[in-house]
Amino acid sequence: EKMPVRRARHTRPELLNIWKKVDTKNNGYVTLEDVLARSKLLQEECPEIIDNWASIAKDAKLSRQAFVDFYLRPGTGKKDSAEKEVELLVDLQELRILFDRIVPVRDGKQELRVSDLVHHKAELEKVFPGIAKRFVEGDISGSSTLSWDELRILASGTDEWLEYQFDRVIGLQTLKDQLRQFHRSVVLDKKRSQAGHDVKTGGKFHMIFQGNPGTGKTTVARLVAQLMHRIGIIESDLLVEVQRDKLVAEYVGQTGPKTQAVIEEAKSGVLFIDEAYRLSQSGGGKDFGREAVEQLMGAMNEPPGKAPVMVFAGYPDDMETFMNANAGLYRRIAYTFDFTDYDCTDLAQILELTAKGAGFMLEPSLSGSAGRDRLASLIEDNTLPDARSLMNGGLCERIFTFSKQSLDDRESRKARGEPISVELTEADIVGACGRIPPPPPRESSVDGGGGTGGSADAGSGGSGSAEPPPAPRGAPHHGEDGVTKAAERVRSALGGRAACVVCILGDKEFRSVDTRALVEAIAAKLDAILGAQARFVTGGLPGVQEAFARHCGDGSRVWNLLPVGQECGFSRGTDLHAGADLEERRAIFGLIGDVYISAEGGPGVAQEARVAHVRG
Repeated sequence: EKMPVRRARHTRPELLNIWKKVDTKNNGYVTLEDVLARSKLLQEECPEIIDNWASIAKDAKLSRQAFVDFYLRPGTGKKDSAEKEVELLVDLQELRILFDRIVPVRDGKQELRVSDLVHHKAELEKVFPGIAKRFVEGDISGSSTLSWDELRILASGTDEWLEYQFDRVIGLQTLKDQLRQFHRSVVLDKKRSQAGHDVKTGGKFHMIFQGNPGTGKTTVARLVAQLMHRIGIIESDLLVEVQRDKLVAEYVGQTGPKTQAVIEEAKSGVLFIDEAYRLSQSGGGKDFGREAVEQLMGAMNEPPGKAPVMVFAGYPDDMETFMNANAGLYRRIAYTFDFTDYDCTDLAQILELTAKGAGFMLEPSLSGSAGRDRLASLIEDNTLPDARSLMNGGLCERIFTFSKQSLDDRESRKARGEPISVELTEADIVGACGRIPPPPPRESSVDGGGGTGGSADAGSGGSGSAEPPPAPRGAPHHGEDGVTKAAERVRSALGGRAACVVCILGDKEFRSVDTRALVEAIAAKLDAILGAQARFVTGGLPGVQEAFARHCGDGSRVWNLLPVGQECGFSRGTDLHAGADLEERRAIFGLIGDVYISAEGGPGVAQEARVAHVRG
């Protein structure tokens, strides 16, 4: 009989992904009806399954094991015996049949309990040897029970477990690919050694996690600890999280023992050092960060078990500078993993999960896959790119908090007896986005360079790549806090950090009718989008400012910032006085805003913009 032709281009993870799309009910097997329903997918990815159905299906069903074996067993040209994945010892089709027979549905859930394990231990051990010892390992949810998904993953090996974990992580596709490659490399090296090959890949597993805040570095560190424990690199999945203050002491002779104590605590697992670049902070003669780095480097030469696997995490630029300044440390690190920023679609999904996790929901037009594009557009249109980049997932927590405050305010005005709502509306989301101020400029935390503020010239739309211009005379600098304190008082009068302050820069008159029309349109649009959360501040001069103020609805929401003793040149708005003269007023103006809009500005506008630019 002619042997079936088998395709050799799929890896095991790819096959598992294809299988999930066909076995949509997670039965562990598919029927001919399932195959026909997914025939287009199979024709494109695995046409041999259709061509050879009769020879590989058993009792009109194709098990997941048979599907994988069809492609990966020796003799297929895919892998030699030393490199192919460990064959599964559990028939998932048989396990699913047993699971359905012995596990009843209780409270709407079908989960294997300890009592089921005790009563049916002999049957379970026959199908799944070792299940009793591995029960706790399979309890991913921490419920002391095993759902079918958890039991299937436990029986299927690390590949399936890793893909299951990836399904629960939003975005980060580059990182996931890097982790798949790491897992594949470690597993294959172990198999090469077991096959008698003298493999010497160093045995070092220390890592760099580089990415902006809010991209899930700590969450992934826990996953990596579990992964390395599952594949036998470390003794336990312990993760010890520290920052600089847990390693560095204040006095001579204390840092080494303090760092070593942390190393001893984490030696069976992973030591996660967040904001690791702070160990190279400039602290003068009393800073002992370098001593901590040297203590860590000494431990990094030890194998796992005698010392922990170490993960150094932080901003990409700062981590690069930190490693360049510590060449001995860098030589001991084998892997670098990149945490890219979330895009707006990712943020929309995170926001929805954040709301659901807190017991709330989004209005139907923003919910689920159908509403995700709309929600992503709202986030993109109403938040600043810098805020998204430097907050990432944390941005969603802020949006949810502010949205809930809007909902609470609305609910508090309801008549007694009216049903209380947990639904966040589009207006709540838009208003919340408008309340999030730009992130402050970030100064380098590493000797010799590092992070930058990433600022752009206010009102210009510049990229911020050039050196910022010098601040005008009167702008605050170290040791001169009069202007800074005055700006803080103005900001407090405007509602503090809870308000979004939009500063309008302009000249006394328009040079173009088109510019006037544009300013009026921007004023009306911002007024409609930001609502009561915004504070519009002008320079107290007619012209650009007056045109903007007249199209912002209620004049009480427009403030005119004037030097002390001067009066406003037009009646629209409320006067605020700060600064001894125009120059100080301009410096204060450049310190208070979250957003700056300029049109046809003169020298005064340039000075205000420079202050805002230096501020980031």
